Amino acid sequence: MTLWRLHVDVADQPGRLGALAGVIGGCGANIVSLHVVGEPSQDGAVTDELLVRVPPQLAVPALVEAVEAAGFRVTVVVQADAQALADPVTTALALAHCVAVDPGSAARAVAALLR
Repeated sequence: MTLWRLHVDVADQPGRLGALAGVIGGCGANIVSLHVVGEPSQDGAVTDELLVRVPPQLAVPALVEAVEAAGFRVTVVVQADAQALADPVTTALALAHCVAVDPGSAARAVAALLR
């Protein structure tokens, strides 16, 4: 399976996020992460950033086509890697703990944060 980052505009209405998840799951792909990017637009739509695991038998353009056919607007489609799954807050806290325990690790911790 490959990991893809998609930005999808979703109307802020009951059931729309569920409908998006249903389309993606119906294609055989799996949403492994989701967060809102930026602020809602004037019409209340939000841009959701999804990290989606796509099985080898599913062409990414076919997934995008299915999402758009369901009434969503896809604005970004880029391949991602496992690093994209790391939670930045958890990573920062873990590195802060390492520096607290071993102050000599500060340079390595800063380098890790900047990757």
